Amino acid sequence: MSMYTNGQNFVLADHTQLEETKQETIINLDIEELQENYLLKISGSTLNTRLTGNIKLNGRIIAKITGNSTQISLSPLLKKGKNTLDITGNYTPGTSGFQVELTSPNTQISQENTGNGNIKNTLIIYVE
Repeated sequence: MSMYTNGQNFVLADHTQLEETKQETIINLDIEELQENYLLKISGSTLNTRLTGNIKLNGRIIAKITGNSTQISLSPLLKKGKNTLDITGNYTPGTSGFQVELTSPNTQISQENTGNGNIKNTLIIYVE
């Protein structure tokens, strides 16, 4: 009996090695700039996008992300030195997306993410 083997190549993905997309941004501020209102806003990319999650500053939850949009004033919460702001959670539908904005009278930083339903952003804010 002879056996024929087709020489096709198979690629197997190890899902434990696949990591979520993480967005990281570094911002430098002068301490006098904190007299202005720095507003952090997380919003869905469409009106039907629903967000859930947490905003942490230096490891402590400072706000919950709910609904289509959440915003918080960061100026009174930032300290001199390194401030790590972690934004984590989920959005539905997973095919939509979300936007993270940091604004003040003199600053506007905006990041838009789409694709997998997960929110994983880090802003590192150095205050000197």
